[in-house]
Amino acid sequence: MENIQFIGIDKLKVPEKEILAKLSKEYYPKIQRLIKNQISIVVHVKTGSTGGKRKRYEIHIRIIAPTSHLESTAEEWDIATALHKSF
Repeated sequence: MENIQFIGIDKLKVPEKEILAKLSKEYYPKIQRLIKNQISIVVHVKTGSTGGKRKRYEIHIRIIAPTSHLESTAEEWDIATALHKSF
């Protein structure tokens, strides 16, 4: 059972949401295998604009398990790269 919660995805377009969901589902079993316990993942996405056409993505990830609580943050111009760095 995958417990992945997304926050702030209402500002993303459909292809960005699909990338976010796909990569999160790929990383979920890997992290669960490392922690060796049930986990819950919270992915918080923030977008920032510098006045141009591109968006800057800031991704905060919290992994909550009965034995530990982990956090990670990454900021990039590409959503997939930011997600890979934060995981």
